[in-house]
Amino acid sequence: MPNVLDFEQSAKLHLLYYHFRILLHRPFSQIGSSSSSDENSRNLCVAASRECIQVLAAIRRRGSFLIPPTIFLAVICAVVLLTSSCLPSRERTRAQTDFQNERVSGSRPPTPGMDANVVDDVQECLHILKLANKPYVDSLRSL
Repeated sequence: MPNVLDFEQSAKLHLLYYHFRILLHRPFSQIGSSSSSDENSRNLCVAASRECIQVLAAIRRRGSFLIPPTIFLAVICAVVLLTSSCLPSRERTRAQTDFQNERVSGSRPPTPGMDANVVDDVQECLHILKLANKPYVDSLRSL
């Protein structure tokens, strides 16, 4: 039992840390701007979103209950990744450099104009949202 509590506390602290990083840097990550500070903020938002998705995926794999703030965070991470994938390819490549080599893409073919890792991460967010919605749908069916 202590191992489960340690995992859940650690996961929640990591999610909180990455959420704060996104909240701190997202206002400064203007999509059309070529400023180095804006580009740095975009990179930090993308990195925090990907790390956050990895923590959410670990929570999902362990079968822990996803509380509403984590559901909201999955939506934020998906939006950050999708908006970063709309950047021109030169900027998108720089924004995803940290994760290109360490993540292995799935068997799904890449979407044109979008990195395969972005597609995988957004798919993970959608899977988390479907699982989080299941208890609410089941409770409505019992009415």
